[in-house]
Amino acid sequence: MRSPRGTTTKTMKFKTNNHYRGVSAIGTCDIEVISRTAKFLTIKTCFGINRVKIKTASNGTEYSLFKSWGFDSTDVYTHDQARDDAYDAAYCS
Repeated sequence: MRSPRGTTTKTMKFKTNNHYRGVSAIGTCDIEVISRTAKFLTIKTCFGINRVKIKTASNGTEYSLFKSWGFDSTDVYTHDQARDDAYDAAYCS
């Protein structure tokens, strides 16, 4: 992908077996990418397994929507973040 100034920008893409954090006004949703094609992701959430369409933002980042949650390929959710969230829910609420 080329930017208007002629420099090359790297496209951020969803990767299989990665976990992502969907964000919404009603809270967050953990999303795991099971498989992907050029246009669709197969994701696993607490609601089951679904297919969602991949969209590309103007900066080259892939993003998608699931129900009311939006997530993009930069929202990788690591095990350290999951541990910190569990600690906060148990002791800080």
